[in-house]
Amino acid sequence: MKRIRLSVLLFFFLCGCTSPKIDIQKTATITPTVILIDTPIPSATPALAAGSTQISPVDGMPLVYVPSGKFTMGSETYADEKPQRMLNLEAYWIDQTEVTNAMYARCVAAGGCKTTENDPSKKSGYEKIPVETEGWEQAQAYCSWAGRRLPTETEWEKAARGTDGRTYPWGEEIDCSKANYAKCKDEVQPVGSYPKGASQYGALDMAGNRWEWVADVYPGSKQPLLKGGDWESTAWGVRSAVRGGDWEAKGRLLWGSSMDVPWYDCYGTRTDWYCDFRGNTDAMGGGFRCALTP
Repeated sequence: MKRIRLSVLLFFFLCGCTSPKIDIQKTATITPTVILIDTPIPSATPALAAGSTQISPVDGMPLVYVPSGKFTMGSETYADEKPQRMLNLEAYWIDQTEVTNAMYARCVAAGGCKTTENDPSKKSGYEKIPVETEGWEQAQAYCSWAGRRLPTETEWEKAARGTDGRTYPWGEEIDCSKANYAKCKDEVQPVGSYPKGASQYGALDMAGNRWEWVADVYPGSKQPLLKGGDWESTAWGVRSAVRGGDWEAKGRLLWGSSMDVPWYDCYGTRTDWYCDFRGNTDAMGGGFRCALTP
């Protein structure tokens, strides 16, 4: 037995052989490579809120957003403003300011509007003055050309009063820093001159400066309705609940209880004023702003 073992050892010694080795290869660990792709994450569309704005592509007018909801309409102070009631409106947009002479001139140039009789748009410095139309139809024509419409009386009043039933667009107290009324200035001022007078929604110049046409007619009349008062109206005449009618029979202008034109001959009771214009057609004019349904 010993001879066999020695023979085997001698054999491996003489042939130079070694014990076979097992080649064990290590398996490499594969680390995954993360490739970053610069793909923007879609962002949510901002929700519209009170005072959100957009710019009209037609005339460049800024519009402010009035959300749906309830507001206080009218008052218990004057007969034609009664009853004070709570109304619910759908959401809408309304022009931040009145339409200016420069904006109206664009409509005339495009063939969508007629030139006003007293056209100051070509005078330097009058570009930002609110246009004075000769009637409700001119206001309607402009809003149609601009892709909008005249606001209803309820839309106008909500945009002015907000949701808390305030007397004026900014609140309860009035002075010459908030509105052009009672001849605070000697004439109509450029739109946006009274930022302190902004409403809850950011609408400007809704008290004083120039009367504004709306889509409705004066109650019990076929005559278009005016809102907001002008630069000569007294404090009670520029309240947001103010109502005013246009040219009435017998060559007289029918004023509701809210209207106020102290520089004309007016007679009657405070709830039904009649004012004789003695042929002064300037008094028939009014400014306006437009509205838009979302």
